[in-house]
Amino acid sequence: MASEINRRKFMQVGAIGSLSAAMSSLNQSGCAGAVRRFGPAPYMPFAAPPVDPVRVGYVGVGGMGTNHVRN
Repeated sequence: MASEINRRKFMQVGAIGSLSAAMSSLNQSGCAGAVRRFGPAPYMPFAAPPVDPVRVGYVGVGGMGTNHVRN
């Protein structure tokens, strides 16, 4: 008869295995304690040329839709 495993033991073994796999991948990739440098942020990251007229549609907002349109 094979050794029986209960739910608690299964969860313990799974958590230990997952944690050890995550820790080994961190150590191998060199991310532990590393500082990433990306350079300067863009001046206007979400800039777009103006559009006339602006068309906005609200779906499924109920009575709040009229307030949003006024704003």
